[in-house]
Amino acid sequence: GRSKETTTVPNKPIPTGYKVWGAAQRGFLLVWNWHIPGQKNGPVGVRTPRALGGIIKAGNGGNKTQAVVLHLIQRLPEPPKGSGYYVYLDNLFVSTRFV
Repeated sequence: GRSKETTTVPNKPIPTGYKVWGAAQRGFLLVWNWHIPGQKNGPVGVRTPRALGGIIKAGNGGNKTQAVVLHLIQRLPEPPKGSGYYVYLDNLFVSTRFV
């Protein structure tokens, strides 16, 4: 199609499609965030915190990949009393600044 939201990642089995960031539990998507390609866009509605290099006024710049993780975690539903969430990340999302 002719969608400006289409993303191409060359090394994937199906290289062209839509990019959606998500947090899931037991195979169910709990929260998700749409991605629009381009340096000015990226994860929709995600502001990069100052601690991750974001600009205090605009909330942009910095590491948007790490910022989307924080954004998704903050949007998770309240867990049942006495329980919580474990978040597992790979090296794409982790840095000393993030930890």
